Amino acid sequence: MKPKNSNTTTNTKKSSKKSNTSTPAVAAPVTPVATSTAASASAPTPISSADVAQCQALLNQIDGILGPVTALSADDIRRSLKLRKGGAQVVTDLVALCNHHGVTAVGPVTTDSMSAQKARADTLAQIGVQYDAVGKKLSDATFSADSSTWQQATALYTVLQRLALMDPTLAQGIQPVQAFFQTKTTKGNKRATKDSKLLTAAQKRVAKYASSSSSETAAAPPAAAPPAAMSAGSSADASNGTSGSAPVAATLAPASGVAHS
Repeated sequence: MKPKNSNTTTNTKKSSKKSNTSTPAVAAPVTPVATSTAASASAPTPISSADVAQCQALLNQIDGILGPVTALSADDIRRSLKLRKGGAQVVTDLVALCNHHGVTAVGPVTTDSMSAQKARADTLAQIGVQYDAVGKKLSDATFSADSSTWQQATALYTVLQRLALMDPTLAQGIQPVQAFFQTKTTKGNKRATKDSKLLTAAQKRVAKYASSSSSETAAAPPAAAPPAAMSAGSSADASNGTSGSAPVAATLAPASGVAHS
């Protein structure tokens, strides 16, 4: 019985070794993580045409509430009287004093008209605070959307520009867009600007050198007679029996005569 047990144990060991040396199981293909969820999370909420129509209707209501308003230029605002700080309380006290003393009208000016204008100004100021807050929010949202749009456009253009090196069709199709993206900060424009600056500096140096050389030529003294002309003159004097020192002797003769006298 024992040998049989030993055989069974050896068989089990061999089978276990075979199972360990068998070909490993192929792992299941890993599916890429979908990026649509991240993109949808960062995507802004779309604004429908119905929302735009509703906003325009509200703005039209504000326009209807305001009624006819005279457009004021900067000069009109500068020349007009302005309510001083703390003047609202002064106006209220002034209305109370006028009503108490019976001074309710001075020509076309009445306390009722002044009170109505003051109430209108206070109401419009309340609406203006909310309107300015909404306008600031609208401006910030517009700027953020434009900035995000251009950031993504720049990233996509960079990828397309690199792919265009290996795709002639893409290189041809990207040319209209490439002309817009080539700003002053690109290397090509930097190189062209540098070359133009060097050329301008060289032209200035040439013009400066030409002007300086012309001025030096105009200020130079007349050139001396060449040695050949001097020798020819001395030989002519010798043939005539005179010398170049004769004028000097002639000038010295009167002086010697005065000395003898």
